[in-house]
Amino acid sequence: MSSAPEECPKPFCKCQKKSNGKAVCSGRSLHYIPRLPKYIRSVTFTNTSIRVIDKCGLLNLTFQQIEKINFTGNDLHSIDKDAFLNLTFLATLIVSSEPHLNISALKLSFQSLPRYKLLELRLNFNYWKSLPRDMFNNDHVSNVWHLFLQANSFTYVNFTTFKSMTRLRDISLSNNPITHVWLTQLTSLTKLDMSSNHFAKVPTFCGRNNTSYFPNLNTIILSRNKIGFLGPKSFRCLPRLSKLYLDYTYIGRRLQDNVFASLPSLRTLHLLKTGNPLKFISQNAFNSSSLETLILQGSHFHFDKQRRYNANRIFASCPNLQHLDLTDNYMTSDESTFQTIFRPLGKLQKLFLSSTRIVSLPTNVFTHMKLLQELHLNNNGINF
Repeated sequence: MSSAPEECPKPFCKCQKKSNGKAVCSGRSLHYIPRLPKYIRSVTFTNTSIRVIDKCGLLNLTFQQIEKINFTGNDLHSIDKDAFLNLTFLATLIVSSEPHLNISALKLSFQSLPRYKLLELRLNFNYWKSLPRDMFNNDHVSNVWHLFLQANSFTYVNFTTFKSMTRLRDISLSNNPITHVWLTQLTSLTKLDMSSNHFAKVPTFCGRNNTSYFPNLNTIILSRNKIGFLGPKSFRCLPRLSKLYLDYTYIGRRLQDNVFASLPSLRTLHLLKTGNPLKFISQNAFNSSSLETLILQGSHFHFDKQRRYNANRIFASCPNLQHLDLTDNYMTSDESTFQTIFRPLGKLQKLFLSSTRIVSLPTNVFTHMKLLQELHLNNNGINF
């Protein structure tokens, strides 16, 4: 077997020796996998006319220690079940924007991947409507940490499909039209992205006897969904959840009491343009002794209409808040109410009040905030 060439196969490919040895091969006149310089570790094939990868189709990549292969926007139809044999260093596989690819053939090809080596698998923009139940049911993908299934056409996902991926840390299912999921216990999962889907309600994270499906989940992203209601039971059984993203989510007219109170580890809460406009905030809506960061930017909430919230209580139940962003809301012009709102926040370090229609500040309103480091008041009508 001859060694890999020193030269990059032009005009099809561009090679970089620096940055850990990268090659990008493109062009509709490219119909095969060329041989690449020995220093290449990562290769991308994009916008080629490669339709079929047979048993020997990737043979030219076995002369290097290829760690990453990316097929994006080609004309792939099928991959042989033995296509990945001898690619013993492969840690990342990307197959994206390949809508004609036979998903069953791809599933079978996983069996030729190096056993326990693959750490990242990206299968985005393929417009698949469903996944075979046993899609990942083999040892060759059981070690995957990061799984991306963005921008397909799933309306329903059964999480038992991922059950054999025992080290899976994060799943991204963003930008699908998913309305329902069937959950099962994944103890290794720490991050779940289900943003930009069609959920009408928050999935139930509790299993039998109120056990957690995801006991180690740290981050969940549910932004840009059609969730119409959040209540005290919406986020139960997530004992280690630290970051919750609900940006651009319609949650109805009112943010209810104790929505986040069942999250003992919650540190960061993103509600960017949530409700938009958000009409009412119940007095214990932000009840969380662990909460440190609250982003309520762009919700167009009227702090100048006292019947819509309780100024004494709105932030009283989150006394450990360090970062508060109220940008692009309507702040009250009443000095007493203004002071009342912020009185409980003695640990605040960063406060964003940009574009909140403030024309004057009450005297000494922030003097009790001994730890305050940043105060943002731009785009207001204040005359200093």
